Amino acid sequence: MRIYYFILIALGVIFSHAHGTTSTYHTSVVFGSPKAPVTITELVAPTCHVCSDFSQTLVPKITQHYVRKGKVRLIIIPLTYNYVDLKASQLILGMPNPKQMYANVFKSQDKWLLKKIHSLHLNQYL
Repeated sequence: MRIYYFILIALGVIFSHAHGTTSTYHTSVVFGSPKAPVTITELVAPTCHVCSDFSQTLVPKITQHYVRKGKVRLIIIPLTYNYVDLKASQLILGMPNPKQMYANVFKSQDKWLLKKIHSLHLNQYL
């Protein structure tokens, strides 16, 4: 499982440097300074259990050890593979504090996803 995390991080670093990514997407959650020497771009689907695991275990560690020290900028872009992903992404990006909502979506994923809650009422579970 850890090899997948490493691959995701490595790809983010490689593509960020290869494409000279310096601007922020309008549909993203950004942690860290634009002046950080390394930018990691994470593509996540709110209904993906692997994305949830990554967001709950590695993102806090990356934030603590690298983002807060100014070494890394983390850009999170929600992907929408289905209607539930779309609604969750709208919740994340439409809130005044998208960083907190991003964490809440994945922290409470088992409540709203496994119970197959109708996506229109997703926000009452977050």
